[in-house]
Amino acid sequence: MSESELFREIDEEVRKEKFQKLARRLAPAAIGIALVVALAVGGWFGWQAWRNAEADDHARAFVSAVGKFRGGDATAAADDLAVLAGEASGGYRTLALLQRAAALEDGGFDAAAMESYRQLVADPDVAPDLRAVARLRAALLAVVTGADPDRVRQDLGPLLTGGAPYQPLATEIEAAALLQSGDREGAISAYKALTEEASAQPGVRQRADEALRALGVETGGADGDGAEAAPAGGDPAAGDTGTTSATD
Repeated sequence: MSESELFREIDEEVRKEKFQKLARRLAPAAIGIALVVALAVGGWFGWQAWRNAEADDHARAFVSAVGKFRGGDATAAADDLAVLAGEASGGYRTLALLQRAAALEDGGFDAAAMESYRQLVADPDVAPDLRAVARLRAALLAVVTGADPDRVRQDLGPLLTGGAPYQPLATEIEAAALLQSGDREGAISAYKALTEEASAQPGVRQRADEALRALGVETGGADGDGAEAAPAGGDPAAGDTGTTSATD
C-alpha cells in the first residue's frame, strides 16, 4: 500500500473517529527504518563474530538461528535465540536478544517481542544505540497492543527529551499513543511540534503534516502554521465503510 493510499484510509477513519485504528496505522510508519538499522547492525556484528571465531559454539548457534529466521521459520529461530541468550554473555547475548525480539515480532508474538526489547533496554551492557532502538520498538509494540500513553512514555524514556537521539521518532510514537487513547488534542499538539522540529527528518515532518490534515487541521505544508478545519468529506459521524486496520 502506498503512503498516499494509507492516508486516504486514515482520513476516512478519522472522520468516523476511529482513533485506535488510526494510531495503529500511523505508529508502524514511525520507525520501520529503525528495525532495519537494528537488524543490519546485528547482522554485521554477527558476521564479524563468525569470521573471527569460526569454532565458537555461540557464533555457530547465532548464525544457525539467523538462517532459520531468514528461511521463514521465525518460531524456531526465536526458540534457538532464547537458548543462546541464556547461555551467552556480552555481544552474543545482545545479538541473541535483539534478533529474538525481531523473530517474535515477525511471527506475530507482539507481547513476547515487547518484553524481549525491554530486556535489552534494561541491560546496561547493551550499546546505547541498540538500547535506543529497543526502546522505540518496545514503545511501538505497546501502541499496537493498546497500552496507555503513560506506558508508552515509560518505554520511550529519555528519547522524548529534546536533542536526544531518535527524539522525533519517539514523539511520533507518543502522538500515536495519544491518538489511540482518544486524546485528539494531545496528538495534534505532538504532531504540530514535529512539523516545527528542525532535527526531524523530512519523512517524519511529512507524516506529521499528513496526520494533522487527516485530523482536520490545516497546516499549509510541513513548515506551515496549523489551524483547525472541518474534516474533509462531510459529516464526521459518517457511516462505517468496513475498513480494517492492517495491524488488527
